[in-house]
This record gives sequence, structure tokens and C-alpha cells, in this order.
Amino acid sequence: MKVAALAYEQLTPAARAEANRLVRLNLGYPQWVAAIPDHQPKDVDRNTFVRAAVWADDI
Repeated sequence: MKVAALAYEQLTPAARAEANRLVRLNLGYPQWVAAIPDHQPKDVDRNTFVRAAVWADDI
């Protein structure tokens, strides 16, 4: 998870926007957002990206 968080910060703005768009397509996205306290837009995007990075571990 820490690697995903660091990687997210290194993305270009265009790559970050595309990653955010793709993460929002996941059916688990609403539950990931609901689990984040204080839904600030930047935090939601970063936290859902990190959650998506470990999503395969859940299935």
C-alpha cells in the first residue's frame, strides 16, 4: 500500500487523471469511498488508487 501511495504522488497530472478515471470504474469504488473519513477530493483519489492497488488480494 505504501508503494502505491508513493507511486500515485509521482504520476504526471495526465496519468493521475487517467488512473482516477479507471479506478472509478471498479464496482467496489463506492465502498472504498465510503470507508475514507473526511471525504476530501484529493484524499479520495489517492486512497481509492491505493485500495485498487491491493484489490486483487481481495478476490
